Amino acid sequence: EGLVSIGEYAFYNCFKLKTIHFPNTLETIETQAFYNDGIAEIDIPASMKRLNWDAFGAESGYGNIKKVIMRSSDIEFVEPVKNKIPNSINSAGPIGGSYDYEFAWTEKIPDQAFSYLRFDNIRYLSSIVLPATIREIGASAFSGQYNLKEVELTASLPAIGICAFYGSGLESVSLPESVIEIGREAFNSCSSLTKVTMLNPDCEIFDEYGDGKAISSGATIAGYDESTAEKFAVKYA
Repeated sequence: EGLVSIGEYAFYNCFKLKTIHFPNTLETIETQAFYNDGIAEIDIPASMKRLNWDAFGAESGYGNIKKVIMRSSDIEFVEPVKNKIPNSINSAGPIGGSYDYEFAWTEKIPDQAFSYLRFDNIRYLSSIVLPATIREIGASAFSGQYNLKEVELTASLPAIGICAFYGSGLESVSLPESVIEIGREAFNSCSSLTKVTMLNPDCEIFDEYGDGKAISSGATIAGYDESTAEKFAVKYA
């Protein structure tokens, strides 16, 4: 108790390290702090403020993480320099559920929260349950999760962040009437996305330049007559 930070490479290549208990004073874990270790479960305390997912990364043949509990509701994820957390994580949802990844977020999914969680080039997250209280999905929160086929967005959600689902495996998505803004490339490069239903006729859809548009041009847009959805659909055929 009293430990505030775990620095870079602190337990690097500790192959036989199987378990660890983080004190409730810990605020930061830096890059590759537990790289290539044998830890099976990570329980991140509520005190955590900053985490580099690369801290728990691994090279091919190493890493054994099966469970993540994220108790911090206010955390910054830092862009990694190598592979992120290696695991067999398939599901994510609020703490208390039977999910591989349990989180305490009730109002916002942080920027890069699930961005490219991977082992080598394999992304594992296939299902996500969002609390009904979520009002913000951060930038790149689910980008690169190409096994993520569907997500149910909460009825009170006002905005979809920049690149929120960029490169994900979503096949269709329905945006509730509460959504007033879709950020740059929020649903771009989603090769499996075939339909986007927009229930707010006045939703602002990022469209300042072609490649940065909010929705992949291959998807069918469903919306109301004379809505922003219709205008966007017509523009990109």
